[in-house]
Amino acid sequence: MALSELESKYFATLYKYKTRVMTKQIPADDTGNEKADYLSFTEPYPSTITEIKQYQKRLNEQEIQKLIKAYLSGKTVYELANMFSCNRETVSNHLKTSGVKMRRQPPSDEQVEQAIGLYRAGYSCAKSGKVLNLNPSVIWKILKREGVKLRDPHKKSS
Repeated sequence: MALSELESKYFATLYKYKTRVMTKQIPADDTGNEKADYLSFTEPYPSTITEIKQYQKRLNEQEIQKLIKAYLSGKTVYELANMFSCNRETVSNHLKTSGVKMRRQPPSDEQVEQAIGLYRAGYSCAKSGKVLNLNPSVIWKILKREGVKLRDPHKKSS
């Protein structure tokens, strides 16, 4: 295990303490508790920490309702995670389980098929976007990705 720069300056002290603990050379004070004069620990002797447990923030029902309201008013998942001191995935999970439609989701397979159909029927990317409630640039990317031959946007159709 490597020591950080901050921990390394305490290495000698910690090593002496460990040696004294292992050989039971720690002096007792008048209460009978064993301790070092430079470090104080309670019984039993300090053990090695083998894992670090992360605190999981639990949102109550009132906080979840505030979270939903804030998201629907335009706050991002990242802003909400910061506001509620939790992970962005926690925010997303609460929103999804509450049935909130998430922003910036990729178009569904059905939307892709509809976009292609509308474009082939003569709709522009802008008009298709309005019908499907998607940005015209998303429609354009769908069409390019799916290999649809795009019309020249500067030519008028006859």
